[in-house]
Amino acid sequence: MTGPEALRYERLMMHRARDSLERCIQAGSDGGGQRVLGARWKAEPKDYQYEEAFLFSRDFEELKVAVREYDPIISTFTENLRRVVLFGEMPLQLMFLTGLFERAICESRYECGVAPNDPSKDKEEKYREAFKKRLDAHFADVDWASKAAFDYGAHNIRFILSPGHPGRAALEAVLAAMITSAYSAFETLAADLWVKTVDMHFELAANALGDKQLPGNLVAGYGGDISKVGGRVLRDTKKVTFDSLSGIQDAYKQAFKGAINTAFGPQLRHTEKVRHLIAHRAGLIDDKF
Repeated sequence: MTGPEALRYERLMMHRARDSLERCIQAGSDGGGQRVLGARWKAEPKDYQYEEAFLFSRDFEELKVAVREYDPIISTFTENLRRVVLFGEMPLQLMFLTGLFERAICESRYECGVAPNDPSKDKEEKYREAFKKRLDAHFADVDWASKAAFDYGAHNIRFILSPGHPGRAALEAVLAAMITSAYSAFETLAADLWVKTVDMHFELAANALGDKQLPGNLVAGYGGDISKVGGRVLRDTKKVTFDSLSGIQDAYKQAFKGAINTAFGPQLRHTEKVRHLIAHRAGLIDDKF
């Protein structure tokens, strides 16, 4: 792969990661795009857009590259973002599943000759057989990805997000997990992609190293040749770091001489700050934020 091709792949994957992140973080904003995180997640229910939290583009699932060395990186990134989607889907699916159970219960009680809210027959064999039959039939027909399933779950989610509902904190925890997981997916992609690309193009390692020197004994530990592991060496010796957005940007800027700077949009900085507030401040907005 040539240098220009490496740059194209880097830009493509970083832009995909950034777009997915921005969609996820915007789910916690109001219609005007203003931040609504109050102290200790005290936004009004109308500010939550829970149904939209995992409706960002699924283009990441189609992301393919021609360089096989990138395949493990792409697979990891895709699976990490898919888990973010599943975080959001889980409460909706649980709501829909609960509705199916309630429907089977009411139908089975009616079949046993009692009112839908009368549990007096629930321990009888006739009821148990009827319930199993009804539930199996509902499961056989259900489309978990249908609009009806989504709408049913979303309707109940909005109810749970109402003031004072005991389930609201749990849904906030789900949204927080989605943000932190999405940012971690980006962070991992950025680090793995940089290391692999620099491993394959030693001139990028030389750019990143600049005037810094590597200890002779360290180079000797690689048999005197680090031309195919330059990225790993620089990462392992902390010549570059990926534990902050500024560190990631510096690593890319140095290695690629600024050619990939446009991959880092301003929304990433906001996302990083929100992620840190959730992870290190339990969602409390401090003066620094």
